[in-house]
Amino acid sequence: MDTDQEMQRLKGGLIILGVVLISGWFSFTELRYAVWGRQAEAVITNAEIGIERGRRGRETAVLNVTYSYQDQAGTQRNESESLPVDTHLSTGEKAMVSYLPGVERSTRLSGRPNYFAVIMFLVSIATMIGFIVWIARQANAPIPTSRHRRKGLS
Repeated sequence: MDTDQEMQRLKGGLIILGVVLISGWFSFTELRYAVWGRQAEAVITNAEIGIERGRRGRETAVLNVTYSYQDQAGTQRNESESLPVDTHLSTGEKAMVSYLPGVERSTRLSGRPNYFAVIMFLVSIATMIGFIVWIARQANAPIPTSRHRRKGLS
């Protein structure tokens, strides 16, 4: 086997591992909301359209929403979030929020899960398993014989 092929396999494995770790972190965040998250009714205290600057100076219109709610301990919490501009929320309206008790800045409007991270995690795990199976098959494959063997010699 060529060392270039081995380096390519190593790089491929490291890339897959990196994707698994990064998507795993975001999936874990979703798991935290699913297992330990709490729901509360919030009141929208401010909803206004603003401009968010992205990479390379790209500007996108967003709906900046500020809301307040009481957590399970009875503490009044105020949070804000940037949403797509087509979200229909206005000042004074009530909305359900999800939050993690005892964790600062962990509030988000309910119904906004990050399924993309979970799907990427599952796809990257499946890819990693396939990669390991592929490497194992190649490692256990018989060594190919030379095509230029002379007839009559074993």
